[in-house]
Amino acid sequence: MSSPGAADLAGGSDGTNGAEVAAEQAPGRALADLARQIARRELLPAAGRLDISDAETIGACWRVMCDVGLDRALRSESEGGAGIGALDLLAVIEELAVGDAGIALAVLLANVAFVAMPSARAATLPPGARWAAVPVGWGAQLTIRQGRLEEISTLAFGAHGAHGLVFVLPASPGDDRSRCSVLCAQGSTPHLRREREEHQLGLSGAPAAMVAFSVADAQLRSGSSLDPWSGEQRRGGGCEAELCLFDLMRRGAAAIARGIARRAEQLALEYAQQRRQGGVAIVAHDAVRDMLGAMAVRRILRPAERIAEADARAFAIAEKILATDAALASATDAVQVFGGTGYMRETGVEKLMRDAKSIQLFPEPNWVSADALLGAHLATPAPWS
Repeated sequence: MSSPGAADLAGGSDGTNGAEVAAEQAPGRALADLARQIARRELLPAAGRLDISDAETIGACWRVMCDVGLDRALRSESEGGAGIGALDLLAVIEELAVGDAGIALAVLLANVAFVAMPSARAATLPPGARWAAVPVGWGAQLTIRQGRLEEISTLAFGAHGAHGLVFVLPASPGDDRSRCSVLCAQGSTPHLRREREEHQLGLSGAPAAMVAFSVADAQLRSGSSLDPWSGEQRRGGGCEAELCLFDLMRRGAAAIARGIARRAEQLALEYAQQRRQGGVAIVAHDAVRDMLGAMAVRRILRPAERIAEADARAFAIAEKILATDAALASATDAVQVFGGTGYMRETGVEKLMRDAKSIQLFPEPNWVSADALLGAHLATPAPWS
């Protein structure tokens, strides 16, 4: 199957035979079903240990991901992947996030990393190697001298303990509209420094680290004079694909947020039906019903999947903002449905609230995304002007 791109996210071109589309999407649906089973059987029971970044538990869960090929699902089958499209990957990510949002994020980061790096490099990586994409955008510190990038410093989810990192940079400073440059760094390189972020709020299944990478020095040692701003440029799924890697990460964040919201609704509904107060289950109380109803509305109302390629970036930004805001609202409501016990780790709902707040920051904070969306809107003349 070809590499995923904007055509996958737009739902295909007109005139495509429905049976052919169903046949092509069948492997993706099967993987989504498998991810749902993994979330229920493997991730949910381990959610508490994942929330404290227990290395043994993370390793065990990651081996499960690799055993079923979810770590590099966007790569073709000949390259050791599952050969699914981007839409199918988003469905897989959402199902995993119902079990644990951190592991779902680790799978997203690995797929972005594997699809961004050159095929020759990806082919040399052993099965089970955990690589993570590092979006170099808002909040990252770049050292640039005489037009050359020398060092990157940023906080990155999933960077702690990863076998390697793929830094995803705009094609030029301040521009992430279409293409992305990538820089790959093995975890053992002396030019890569990582310090574990001990105060990580949520998404602990993808342990974060403060990362510093001496780019120019590493290039000098390798004998390369490559200018990272003019080097090989990659898009989501390869050079021929149309989806920017940043947009793939934004849409992945939205998928994770939907999984968090679904789990919050499930827990709140189950508790509301079991907990009795005043002689009746609290699901009969108006305040509780209002919150449960709002959760259902947020789950049902979601952006349409069919979009024009020209609007792909705006769609990705808007979807990410809407989905992550909705996830935080639903997780907050779930905590309130549980009452005082909602703040206890044993219930699992306060974890969802922290995960939802954290995913709002990936791959950039929502307010930064909204500002970028507004800037694009202001640069486009209104149809009535």
